[in-house]
Amino acid sequence: MTTESVETPKIAEKVKFWEEQDRINRELIPRVVKQHELLSAHVESHEEASSHIAALEARAAEAIEMARREAVEEADRHLVALEARATRSVSAARRQAVKESDEHMAALESRAAAAIQAARRQAVDEADGHMAALELRAGDAIEAARVAAVDEADGHMGKSAILRTNFGSFLK
Repeated sequence: MTTESVETPKIAEKVKFWEEQDRINRELIPRVVKQHELLSAHVESHEEASSHIAALEARAAEAIEMARREAVEEADRHLVALEARATRSVSAARRQAVKESDEHMAALESRAAAAIQAARRQAVDEADGHMAALELRAGDAIEAARVAAVDEADGHMGKSAILRTNFGSFLK
């Protein structure tokens, strides 16, 4: 064989090899490019994911803070309501205690008034008894004085009659 024929198969083989490489490249290059694009998009999405995660974390922190504030406000409202109920309850208890105290005082005043009235009646009865006794003694004393006065007057009348008799005899 001549050098030409040896070279010809080599060239034919080379052409065939490069045609096969070209066919493979036409099939593989779009796949590689597609994979490159997918990988690039994936990397970009991971880069965006970090900022997306940071944004989500910020929104979550904001939501948590808002929920905390709302919970605190709700707790404050609940506390104010409880304080109002407690105040009303204490006021009601205070009113009830004042009412019971007033009722107790009224009962004590009523009993005291009854006791005073009974003591007054007893004092009046005792005074009436003393007055009756004094009136009896005074009546007895007056009667004794009247009797004494009558006796004395009778004594004077007797003396007067004697004097008149004596004076009448003197005048005659």
